[in-house]
Amino acid sequence: MGKSPPSHSNSLMCFANNFFPPAINIRWTKNDKQVAVEDPFIKTISNSEGAFHVFSYLNFVPKQGDIYSCTVEHEALQEPKTRFWGEKNMRNHF
Repeated sequence: MGKSPPSHSNSLMCFANNFFPPAINIRWTKNDKQVAVEDPFIKTISNSEGAFHVFSYLNFVPKQGDIYSCTVEHEALQEPKTRFWGEKNMRNHF
């Protein structure tokens, strides 16, 4: 029997910037199912103009065929914004 290739942990980063007010919601999915992040506490950071930015990270072990997404919800957006990672990034629309 052949061995499976070793699995290595990786991280995805979702970055939102220049938003106000600071309340924001960031959700992660794997293959269209919501996943929890290790550190769900989101800390917004202000810049010199009074706007905010935030980073959210998802740690994962990549597997062929998996598709991940980060969705940002904020009151200034007309609709949530989503970024996809995975096979061919065909669903990328941010």
